[in-house]
Amino acid sequence: MNYNAHKYLAAISLTSWKARIGTVYKTLENLARVCPGFRIVLCLSSDEFPGMEEDLPNSIYQAIKKYPAIEILWVKKNLKSFKKVIFTAAKYPHLPVISADDDCLYRYNYALILYNKWKSTKNIVYRFNLRNMLITQGPCTIYPPSSIFNLHDKVLNALTDELIEKSLDDSLITKILQDNNIKIRCATNSRSYPFVFHTDVDPITKNQREMKVFSPCFEAININFSS
Repeated sequence: MNYNAHKYLAAISLTSWKARIGTVYKTLENLARVCPGFRIVLCLSSDEFPGMEEDLPNSIYQAIKKYPAIEILWVKKNLKSFKKVIFTAAKYPHLPVISADDDCLYRYNYALILYNKWKSTKNIVYRFNLRNMLITQGPCTIYPPSSIFNLHDKVLNALTDELIEKSLDDSLITKILQDNNIKIRCATNSRSYPFVFHTDVDPITKNQREMKVFSPCFEAININFSS
């Protein structure tokens, strides 16, 4: 695909899986509308979708046709949630990478908030925080190019089948960042996340999905994008 990657401020990266592939277009279109100026990368595994493009719903291609900033990045082994950041970082080493989740609709341009934080410091990982919860590779984190140097190899070398199955991406990547003396800071003192969930299909655990901090996020799917 030919395009000028330098016209993008950063890459917003997310992954998806079979149970959500039919609804991920909602997040893709939402990100394109709410966060203009960012490259939006959907990382998918060819192990999970062996037919690749043929296994994907037409809604994704309609979203790409409507918003050229969206792309699909195919990777081989299904590393589950670990696909979200490291492969996009490897493809775009000159861009900061901002994480997103495939079950979220974003209320405002959270990516620009994180990007502006990065511009002022360059070498710190910023995340949104609520009630002292640590969200690292979750839906609201920026990884500057300097902080993700070699992150791809370090994550792959540290992964075990057990870690992949449990999707322990937050704890592992936090440890790798801290082991490399990379600071993690809160981007805002906001009392609420900049997103609402549009699905309750969760590949992790039921108790995580039902935590009190998440319960207010189950709202109507429809969002006024002009607000």
